[in-house]
Amino acid sequence: MCVSVSCLLRKKNVMGYPPTLMIEPTDLCNLRCPLCATGQGILRRDKGTMSLELYKNIIDELGDQIIHLTLWGYGEPFMAKDIYEMIKYAKTKNIFVRTSTNGHFFSNREDIEKLIESGLDCLIIALDGASQETLSKYRVGANFEAIVKSIKSISEMKQEKKAKYPFVILQFIAMKHNEHEIPLIKKIAKEVDADKLTIKTVGHSSPAEFITEDEHLRRHVKISKICSRLWFSSVVNWDGTVIPCCYDKHGDYTFGKLDYERRILFKHIWNNQKYVEFRGEVPKHKKTIDLCRGCHGSFQSLNIH
Repeated sequence: MCVSVSCLLRKKNVMGYPPTLMIEPTDLCNLRCPLCATGQGILRRDKGTMSLELYKNIIDELGDQIIHLTLWGYGEPFMAKDIYEMIKYAKTKNIFVRTSTNGHFFSNREDIEKLIESGLDCLIIALDGASQETLSKYRVGANFEAIVKSIKSISEMKQEKKAKYPFVILQFIAMKHNEHEIPLIKKIAKEVDADKLTIKTVGHSSPAEFITEDEHLRRHVKISKICSRLWFSSVVNWDGTVIPCCYDKHGDYTFGKLDYERRILFKHIWNNQKYVEFRGEVPKHKKTIDLCRGCHGSFQSLNIH
């Protein structure tokens, strides 16, 4: 309630803490996707994985405030060795936890059991093609059969254990080279018993070669002058740096770095001078800030189905 009032009144010093948080377990990845800074090796920040100690400190500090936790960033979350412990620890605080994966880390029964027993609420599995040939055009290095088998195995073990979670979303980003496979991906989603299929639009600033021919599959964003993300959410990268949102892939707008040994807590960063000034600048100069220029500024869904 305090955060809502602060946003409504455009108070740059926010009362309360963000109810939603994104934590990046790692910025390492096993694929080489052409539109991803990590996949292309052009991410202008260090590579690494968040320590379990830092993660637990964040959850200990904010766990009673957070409602929704997103565990991903510019990397494959399941390359973080402590990912299952991270999920479990957040669930001890009754936080809704979701994460996203390229689907290559559930090849054996043990891994799937750990996934289900972690308590994860939602798992998004990216499958941007209904064939190996099409998938490889974007998810470079991906194995179509392995991903399909993983989704099916997760669904089967959920049934075996009578588990409702994780809720599995098969996500398909519609692009020029794969839009013809949408009918087939719908069939595959049913065959693997995914809980939901999401057809997602590719970013509007993507190169023309990826933009779909179908106007209905293109991203149309209504730009808002205000950015509710600056009040309702925040992002912590794997090394503890705090940034405004997930669009700041290079960490160009870092507000501070968490260091619990030195007593630099999130509460000290959330309303520090940099964060407060940025909240004031965005409504005034949103069109001239590189990070914000093309952003809708809200949490509205950009999914079609």
